[in-house]
Amino acid sequence: MKFLISLFICSALSCYSQATNDFNTWNALTFEKKIYKKTDLHFSTQTRLIENSTRYNFSFFDIGIDRKINKHFSYTGAYVFNIKRDLDNYLYFRHQLYGNINYEKKFGDFKISNRFRLQSDLDDQISLYKNPFSVFFYRNKTALKYDFTKKTSTYVAFEWYYKLINRNIDEPTIARTRTAVGLSYDFKKRKKLSVYYMLQQQQRNNFMQNTYVLGSEFTYRLKK
Repeated sequence: MKFLISLFICSALSCYSQATNDFNTWNALTFEKKIYKKTDLHFSTQTRLIENSTRYNFSFFDIGIDRKINKHFSYTGAYVFNIKRDLDNYLYFRHQLYGNINYEKKFGDFKISNRFRLQSDLDDQISLYKNPFSVFFYRNKTALKYDFTKKTSTYVAFEWYYKLINRNIDEPTIARTRTAVGLSYDFKKRKKLSVYYMLQQQQRNNFMQNTYVLGSEFTYRLKK
């Protein structure tokens, strides 16, 4: 436990001797539709620009099922198709699966949530493994949300990644971290807009990569 705490502090302070920095823009669009009692279908897509938001790098297309168990727990299963552009402008195509167990609880105007995710591979593993299901990651995301009004809320979130199999001995215990703060606004007629600022950090070849992200997500809930 002391080792993990030290690692998180080290990551947050960028205490590696060498680091690279980049500013990204990530924009997402999500559609949701109820298909059965307590069961929704979702489709999401996201596009990412890197190198100070001047170069297209990555897109994904995510389709899955969300099922509510009770007022605190739900689960998700999904398939994701990814497209990644490398420095030589070559496009990689990859398939991905993931499953979530989600927990949330409200305390007045506050809501705490935790997402437990098991997923195959990561976008930066494409060139390393021919079989996308040879590497699995566990991702844990904790968020605290506060409702200013019925339509407006803010949140902070922290997420960390752990490679479950095929981890090299020199790889860090925590593969990646994400720290974010955001705002959400619910429009009329089932529409929602979220904007956020995020710091993503991961170590590669003794370099700490700091990625600063300005992101947005527009969600539209289709009629029953």
